[in-house]
Parts: sequence; structure tokens; C-alpha cells
Amino acid sequence: MVAKSAHHSGRVKPAMVSSVRKQSQKIFFSTRILYSLYALHRMKPQHQLTLELLPQKFAVCRLAAVAAIPQWAMCGAVYSITRTAEELSVVCENKFVPGRVKAEKGFRCFKLQGPFPFAMTGVLAAVLEPLAKARVSIFAISTYDTDYVMVKETSLAKAVRVLGAAGHQVLSG
Repeated sequence: MVAKSAHHSGRVKPAMVSSVRKQSQKIFFSTRILYSLYALHRMKPQHQLTLELLPQKFAVCRLAAVAAIPQWAMCGAVYSITRTAEELSVVCENKFVPGRVKAEKGFRCFKLQGPFPFAMTGVLAAVLEPLAKARVSIFAISTYDTDYVMVKETSLAKAVRVLGAAGHQVLSG
């Protein structure tokens, strides 16, 4: 909108330009601030967690879906047994797995210091996202109170470095 003001030398002077310009600048700077805050939020992990590196070495085993749960699967301080229509999966310490069992060995395990309420979102993602960006493969287990994230021992030093850089604290157990 241009308002006519004093008519000098035949030119019309816009009276409202300066207020429109100021309003434009305010909107521009407000948008920049909002964008900066959004970018800062995206860069920080949603949760900064404490993880305990368990001392044991673990294996992930696959048995037939109809197999009985073996006694060796329930040994050690930490183990997990999951049955689906396709398989019976066992996670336990390497040393308990018989040689004839199909298994992927050599995992180290981070225990996320919980408990975490069920309504809390993004806990596991806060750990997995930086590991995925660093191309560190994981195997995750969730319990009622917390989560466990396993990485191959060959990737352990890299995982500890990446998790620390993401703002998490890693304790040796």
C-alpha cells in the first residue's frame, strides 16, 4: 500500500514503506531464530543416557521354532529367549553355547541405565541413531525396565567413541 504524501517534484513518496520494511525484517529474523532453534534441537540427542558396558561376551543363537528351551540358554546373569513361529532365538554368554548350535558370537552388550517409563519415547533411538550413522551394526533387546544394545566386539571401540560423542556416558561394568 502506498500513501501519497507531499508532492514534490512530481514524485509520490511512499509513507508506509519503512513500517512494512521493519515488519518484514521482524518476520525474517523470527523465522531465522525458529529455524536455528529447530536445527539445534535436531543436532542434540533427545536423551543423554548412561550405558553400562557389561563384561561378558554374548552370542545370538537360532534354534528350530519347535525346539525345547535348552538348559544352557538359561545360564549366566543376562540371557534372553524369544520364540516366534519361525524360530527360537537365544541370547546368552558365548561360553554356554554348544558347538553344534547355529550362533553368531562375539557380541558386547551395553545396558541402558533405566528404568524407563513406557510413555517415554526415543530412548533406544537416541542410542541407535548415532551408531547407525557411524555404520555400527547392533542387536537390541528390550525388557520391562530397560534396553540392551549389543555390538560386535570388533566394533566396540568405535561404538564407545560414537556414543560418547553423541553425549552419552559409557561405564565399564
